[in-house]
Amino acid sequence: RYYDDILVDRRRFRYKGFNFILKLGNYLIPKPRIYLYLDAPSEVIFSRKAELSISEIDRQRHKFKRLVQKKQKGFIINANQDEGHVILDAETKILDY
Repeated sequence: RYYDDILVDRRRFRYKGFNFILKLGNYLIPKPRIYLYLDAPSEVIFSRKAELSISEIDRQRHKFKRLVQKKQKGFIINANQDEGHVILDAETKILDY
């Protein structure tokens, strides 16, 4: 979780303000050295936590992927595998970086 979450899902943060304020905040807040985005198919995410509709999960996944792909140090990790492999993939990305 990081500041970028509010850029993807303003409703969860109950933010109804102006976009330029969010962009200004994004500009001013220190950035992480590396971004890891754990991704899984929408149906898998829905089965784990059915708070959002599958279409909303699809929308958020798309926006998060776009955000991560824009980052030079952003990596997408397949979270649709056992915990050990997810951890290993994350560790590998961090150590390679």
